[in-house]
Amino acid sequence: MIEPVLALGGSAETALTLAEIGALLLGLGVIAFVAAKIRFSVVPIYLLVGLVVGQGGFGLISLSQDFLDLGAQIGAILLLLLLGLEHSAPDLAKAFKERKSAGFFDVAVNFIPGAALALLFGWGPLAALALGGISYVSSSGITSELIRESGWRRSELSRRIVTILVFEDLALAPYLPLLTSLVLGLSAVAGLISVSIALIVTGIILIISYRGKAQWSRILNPDVPSA
Repeated sequence: MIEPVLALGGSAETALTLAEIGALLLGLGVIAFVAAKIRFSVVPIYLLVGLVVGQGGFGLISLSQDFLDLGAQIGAILLLLLLGLEHSAPDLAKAFKERKSAGFFDVAVNFIPGAALALLFGWGPLAALALGGISYVSSSGITSELIRESGWRRSELSRRIVTILVFEDLALAPYLPLLTSLVLGLSAVAGLISVSIALIVTGIILIISYRGKAQWSRILNPDVPSA
C-alpha cells in the first residue's frame, strides 16, 4: 500500500512528512468541528491537545524533525499571508501613523524587560537579544482568532490590537535575519546584508501594494474595471 505513496513522495522521509501533515490537518479539522458544536473557542483546545499528546505531556505523538521544520515554515507563511489578506497597505500605513506610539511602547514594555532579564542572569548579549524577541512578539494567529470568535473585529479595540500585532510582525523582518546571523556565528557584514535584504524586500512589497494597487488589480484580474 505504501509503494505508490513513496513513488509520489520520492523518499520514505518525504512520504512520512506528507502523511503527518495530512493527519495533522484531519485532526485539527475534527477539533474545530467539535469546538464549533459546543460553541467554545478552538484556540485553547488546540493548545490543550498539543500539550497533552506532545512530548511535554503523555508523549502519545512523536513527529519527525522534517515535519516540525516544514510545519513551522508553512505556519509562518500562512500567518503573514492571512494578515496581508485581512489588512491592506493603506490601512496599515494609516494605522501606523495614528498609533505608532503604541508600537514603540510595546517594544519598551515587552522587549526591554526580556533582554534585561537575560543580562541579569548573565546569559550574554546574544541570549538577551533572543529572550527580548521571545517576550516581545505576540501570537498574531491566536489573537486574531480570538478577536474573530468574540465578534470584536469591527471595534476600535480590535483595530488597536491588530495594529500592534502588525507592528510586531514587521519588526520581525530585520530582527530574525540579524538573530539568525548571530546565532550561526556569521560576520557582522553578513548580518547587515541579511537585514538589508529583508528590509528592501519588505519595503518593495509595501510600496507596490500601497502605490500600485489599482494597476496590479487590473493585471491580475482583467475583469476589474479601469479607474
